[in-house]
Amino acid sequence: RYLSDVIRKMLHCAAFLDSSTLDDLRSLFNLGIQKSDVLLILGSPGYLTRPWCLLEVLEARRHNVPFLMVSVRYQHFDYVKAREFVDQLEQR
Repeated sequence: RYLSDVIRKMLHCAAFLDSSTLDDLRSLFNLGIQKSDVLLILGSPGYLTRPWCLLEVLEARRHNVPFLMVSVRYQHFDYVKAREFVDQLEQR
């Protein structure tokens, strides 16, 4: 929530935070990802093991929404493995 607030203040634009505004999974796609300029992913070791997180990434790819994976310090997030996984997501 803090990062979302900082982004909103710095860029003077809306920031969709799925954990605070998500009432229905459809709104994640319709109001969040499809209308976003970019999807910011805070990478943690379990991120790509959560089904809803995978759906976010897949939806972003389907709608040509670029995404930025940021490794969370001290969380041992392997960006290279994550990127390979995401690149092959459609085939899984």
